[in-house]
Amino acid sequence: MKCYCVTGDLSFFYDSNALWQQLNGNFRILLLNNSQGGIFRQLKGLEKSPVRDSLISAHHNLTAKGLCEQFGAKYLCATDEVSLYSQMASFLSMKSDTPVVLEVITDMDADERAYKEYYSQCC
Repeated sequence: MKCYCVTGDLSFFYDSNALWQQLNGNFRILLLNNSQGGIFRQLKGLEKSPVRDSLISAHHNLTAKGLCEQFGAKYLCATDEVSLYSQMASFLSMKSDTPVVLEVITDMDADERAYKEYYSQCC
């Protein structure tokens, strides 16, 4: 049975060493990478901080490819809707002896709009 983990980029990079301990091909990571900690754009008041993006949400230009190579994990990447559909099919069905990471590169501003719209409708 496969085990799935959905995580953001900062959590993934911060805790990456813990993720690779005795994991096999049943472990799948769906990594949402918008190049910073998007959660910090959702917290009221932080939009007024001049250091929100640089220091608090830790803007970066990293991908998980190098870490996956280092730890022997399979790496898939989606950068748009078309590649997401094809890579998701592989992510779900691929047979592997090692963990599989699907990194979905997203746009921070689009993510922020989607979160706000979602929470305005449901909560």
